[in-house]
Amino acid sequence: FSMSDPMPGEHEVWQIAEIFESTLEGILEQSHHAFLCNLMATRAALKAGVLAAALSTQAHRFEVLGLRRQCCNATRDFIECAVDAFFDNDLLHATNVFLRKAKGSFGLTVTSSLESDREMVIAARGQSMSVAFFPECGLVLFASEQAAVKAALPLESSLIAKLPSGRVRHGSGCYRVDLDSLSGELIRLTWCTRETSAPGPAPSMSRQSQGYSTLPIMQCGAYALQATTVCYIEEAFQPSWNQRQVPLYGNPLVLPIPATTADPVGNDIAEIPEALHRIQ
Repeated sequence: FSMSDPMPGEHEVWQIAEIFESTLEGILEQSHHAFLCNLMATRAALKAGVLAAALSTQAHRFEVLGLRRQCCNATRDFIECAVDAFFDNDLLHATNVFLRKAKGSFGLTVTSSLESDREMVIAARGQSMSVAFFPECGLVLFASEQAAVKAALPLESSLIAKLPSGRVRHGSGCYRVDLDSLSGELIRLTWCTRETSAPGPAPSMSRQSQGYSTLPIMQCGAYALQATTVCYIEEAFQPSWNQRQVPLYGNPLVLPIPATTADPVGNDIAEIPEALHRIQ
């Protein structure tokens, strides 16, 4: 496909997608069990079936992509790339590919309608992003401003104050992590019931993403939260997860949230003289 070629419309894209879908349905009709047990064989069969259709009766549908019947290699490359993306592009890998190739600065939160109830990806490159974890109140906050993610600190502090003295140490689990916006970084958060949170790759993680380490973050009732990080800085210079944690509870360097007021703008103006005095 050349940038000089006209972009295919939605109707043409759907026509091409129908070829992939009908080929996959045919494979599933033969053996749904085989599809689940041998995904590599299913992947190869899907590629072969779509390629056969593309080079015969359905060749005209692929012409909108600049793929002619005589361009067998280009057609094969397109089909293999599309099928591999179907099997491998989970939320983490898709965001990873986008962030590596896109131009500009980004602070992103990415979800999918297929798995919005159990995972999300937070990404940063050229724009700050922070994530805060509050285990006692079971909250995870994320924002592009560091100060914003401490919004749950009063609630967390009140819950910690009610704990027996022997459990106050759990307050150390209330912390903030700042993503590496200079080099670029992604954090994939997954949550599941404790029964399914066995060690190893998180649920529904594709083979492209299984090389990344997954860390247990916190337990919230019946759910366990895990995090998978992908940082573009060299591993030798990447600090550990524990070294990156900024404690929020009991940290004298983290200013408390100011009291609410009926006139926040007027309150800010009234504080200007004191702020100037401190600067002097």
